[in-house]
Amino acid sequence: MVSQGSLIRSLRRITRQSPSGDRGLSVKIWYPAYIETGSSYEVDRLWSELATGRGFPEIMRFLTKYLRHSYTHSYISAPLSSAAAAYPVIIYNHALISFSSDNSLLMEEIASQGYVVVSPRHDTQDIEYAKIQSLIPSSESITDKKLIATLASSDIDRATRNKLTLEQIQNSTGMPKIVARRAADSQFILIQLPQIMSENLNCAQDCIQLDKFAAIGLSTGGAVATEFCKLEEKCGAVVNLDGGLFMKKPLEEINIPYLMMYSEFNNGSNDFFKPLANGSFEDQMIVNSKHMNFHDIGYVIPLARYVGLIGKISETDMRRQTHSKIVTFFNKHLKKYKPLN
Repeated sequence: MVSQGSLIRSLRRITRQSPSGDRGLSVKIWYPAYIETGSSYEVDRLWSELATGRGFPEIMRFLTKYLRHSYTHSYISAPLSSAAAAYPVIIYNHALISFSSDNSLLMEEIASQGYVVVSPRHDTQDIEYAKIQSLIPSSESITDKKLIATLASSDIDRATRNKLTLEQIQNSTGMPKIVARRAADSQFILIQLPQIMSENLNCAQDCIQLDKFAAIGLSTGGAVATEFCKLEEKCGAVVNLDGGLFMKKPLEEINIPYLMMYSEFNNGSNDFFKPLANGSFEDQMIVNSKHMNFHDIGYVIPLARYVGLIGKISETDMRRQTHSKIVTFFNKHLKKYKPLN
């Protein structure tokens, strides 16, 4: 039987050759699954990547050890549902220093609507970030600290926040390098995806649609998704989850439908990008939210609310407002899956 909303993840390590050296990548995949009556597929744990220990600090694994008892709605290694001839693909890019499943709840929701969601994780990302930061000129660091201090104020108006954010982006030399490399990683994953699907899911070459796909990203991942879709003409839509557009050419046009989801604090930061998105530009601010409300952490670690890491909005309201908006956007702009006759 087809278990509605039953999803799966599959991990695979890949190495991409690049001018800056080989880049290790892991991939997590969510998709509609076929669950037979009486089957005993293992249910995936929330943030199960952390339990592997590969590339994660010991303290992080210790603090999240209790999650081995937190189950998702995803079944490990369950077969892809045959309810559709081919499923559309969405590439998800995680935050700056993070992991593939940092937004598992959203990924499950999108996949349950008939999408294959693919999330790369970049190995040694903390080392890469530290190395790039060490090469930043002192003058850039001084300017950046001043801009961050001003942007931290809740008193500045929307127009000023937009102006200062663009100045911060244009002042940055390190972050655009990370964004460019990760956009190239997404391109590589896209090329490898048919083989990954075939080897992990026994999926025919045409079980996914690659003639038109979409991208979504959280925080720095929002810039990565944007840059990736500038490079790929078959990209049909972009969703940016409260991310700054730290790209080499932030004022370059993009002819793709664009959804900008803002936390209340960052509302309007990327207004400069509106006239550049010729396809269309939508934005929505979530009242009483902070940046990390777009991450699973509010659901996983309740203490996050009490230390001010997330806003006052409840996790239920946050998911209701963001998930429905994002799925509706993808349904509007990305070709829906082809049902079997």
